[in-house]
Amino acid sequence: MSQRHPLQWLRSWGKQEAQALAPWQRRWLQRGSLVLALGLCALALERHHRLERQRRDTQLQQGIELAAAQWSTLRATAYDWAHWDETHAFARGEAPGYPARNLKVANGLSRVAPVVLIVNRSGALLTMQGRRGPSSWAQDPLVRCSQAQSTALLAAPQTLGIHCRDQNGTRLWIGVIEPITDTSERAAASGLMVLLAPLRHPSHGPAMQALMQTLERQLIAGAPGDQTLQLQGQPLWGPDQRVLNLNPKPVIGEAIAALGSDLSVALPFLLSLLGLRAGLMLQRRRSLLLQRQQQQRSQQRLRRARGQLEQGLNNLPDRQREQALQLLSHGCGDPIDDLARKLELVAQALRNQQEAPSQSAGVQFEPMRNHQGELQRVHVLAGHERTLEHYRKAIKAWSNLPSGVRCNLGLQLDLPPSLWGNPRTLQELVAILNNHNMPAELCTIGIEGANASADAISQHLPLWRNAGFALGWLHAGGALDPAIWLHKQWVDEVQLFTPGWSNPSVFTAQQALIQALIELGHARDLQVSVRGVQQQDDLQGLWQRGVNLASGPRIGVPVQEISELLVKQAGNNHETKQR
Repeated sequence: MSQRHPLQWLRSWGKQEAQALAPWQRRWLQRGSLVLALGLCALALERHHRLERQRRDTQLQQGIELAAAQWSTLRATAYDWAHWDETHAFARGEAPGYPARNLKVANGLSRVAPVVLIVNRSGALLTMQGRRGPSSWAQDPLVRCSQAQSTALLAAPQTLGIHCRDQNGTRLWIGVIEPITDTSERAAASGLMVLLAPLRHPSHGPAMQALMQTLERQLIAGAPGDQTLQLQGQPLWGPDQRVLNLNPKPVIGEAIAALGSDLSVALPFLLSLLGLRAGLMLQRRRSLLLQRQQQQRSQQRLRRARGQLEQGLNNLPDRQREQALQLLSHGCGDPIDDLARKLELVAQALRNQQEAPSQSAGVQFEPMRNHQGELQRVHVLAGHERTLEHYRKAIKAWSNLPSGVRCNLGLQLDLPPSLWGNPRTLQELVAILNNHNMPAELCTIGIEGANASADAISQHLPLWRNAGFALGWLHAGGALDPAIWLHKQWVDEVQLFTPGWSNPSVFTAQQALIQALIELGHARDLQVSVRGVQQQDDLQGLWQRGVNLASGPRIGVPVQEISELLVKQAGNNHETKQR
């Protein structure tokens, strides 16, 4: 087995998985696994989204606090320089050497505010430090932004926070406009002093640069509102009376990336579990194959033993001899080890069969088989004699079978409304079952009477269910019976009559109705059985459509003795194994 191709291993694994569960169980397992996986992914995504949002908000808060400290330094510096006699004199045109003596050599000022502007009372730009020469002032976006804000303040000078963007519009600057006066602050304002610094200040380290860049990407200019950025309680004004507003970016992308990282970590563990599952299922499949081979060898030994036993049974009639051989095939353990015990069992069974004709006279038994051809249930055909006495004979015949057969073989009894609607019928039938040691679980009651009222259904069927009987709804064709029958509360099985399934020109409407009933039965987790199957094509079509049990001429003709069905079953098994 170690030389097999990996695809063969996968194929064997798939076959074993398909056999491990019923189709409806496999569907529910797939749906449940999908719901569970999606639910876990949704919970993990929500958790990552919450964590990413907290991280984003924390970064924003840290950036705002750093920007507030930077702007506070700008404001304090502007106040110191604007409230100075020399600055006041320069704004009034009385100290032309002021920029060279003070601004150009003030390293502390340039470190705080890389760009400094002074505007006089008329709005003219007197000097600008930190940018190119006067010839480029008119085109400088920082100059245009500062002058636009300063012009509005000349009529009523006051301290104002501002924001501007540089030439390419991607770098954000924050600043402060401070009225210029003398040191004693007694003189009227002679102009305005503007200090500007980039939000990503050159003095910031890499971590602070990244933090401020994150903040800058989430700031947009707009009308004042709840999301307006406040630095030391002051908004930052820009062109067109717009302020800086916070616009936090969505974090769903980061959350999805984090979920993908989690899945990549969990994937090896999931693959390991699948590998373990595959190994266990392949080992189970190998064990089943070995067990099947052992069973085949045991059957060969059993056939050799039968040949020897036939010499001791030659004095019996042919029919009884075949029945005896069939009874010998039932048992547990190695067949050869059971031969002595089975000989005694055969003798008792033959005595019971001699009494059976008189006890089960007038009763016929019809086989009900599954897709594999296995005998699952015996349908008691009562004809017009559907009485408890008739069914008592059938139960008596069942009780004469060996115990190894009885425990796996059920009976089907069809009852009209006059019987299943009578509580006394239930009591008497339970007594008959008890007298013959037959569990109610092995007895399926076919409920007749499609026109029964809902009151009768709700009153009597629960009594049969509580007594342990399995209930099957008999649908004989025609209009669809009330949907109340197709509910797990009332019945366990849908039983249909279907002649001429494979012939497209016959019973087309009935075929459509039967197909709908099969699908509806499986949708309600009910077993579906079909009666009256006559052709092989009909039978194959029904198996493909999910029918669980079938009966009819194609399955097996009615017989007078249940043991005859067992003999035929043994012959079917032998033919199947030979094929």
